[in-house]
Amino acid sequence: MAQVPFDKIKDAALRRLAEVPVGENVSILVSINLPSRQMTVKRRGAADVSVMVPDSIADEGSSTDAAKRVKTVGDFLEHLTGKTPVWLEAARCFVLDIAPGHLESVAAHPEVKAIWANRTFEAFAVQQ
Repeated sequence: MAQVPFDKIKDAALRRLAEVPVGENVSILVSINLPSRQMTVKRRGAADVSVMVPDSIADEGSSTDAAKRVKTVGDFLEHLTGKTPVWLEAARCFVLDIAPGHLESVAAHPEVKAIWANRTFEAFAVQQ
């Protein structure tokens, strides 16, 4: 069996699941190797009071190349799990539920940059 690239699995609990893959499905976020985004800004306001605001955001590399990478990893994850993963454009990652036994395969994919546990935060939950 190939060794799990644990450096890609950023959560200790997920690393333990990859070592002993038992239990129920877990929700994960999978980030992939994409070119960095570059943002340009411009100054707006009066001469005495001005602020910097975003002007444009663009990928450093080819958007076609990035789209191919997203499709390749998305197809791989769908084949692995039998379900279409959700692509979160703003976060630039996939979210999906996966069996612990598949964590090793996801981590071993060459285009996968990192795997994080997808958690629900209750800090803003309404208490009754």
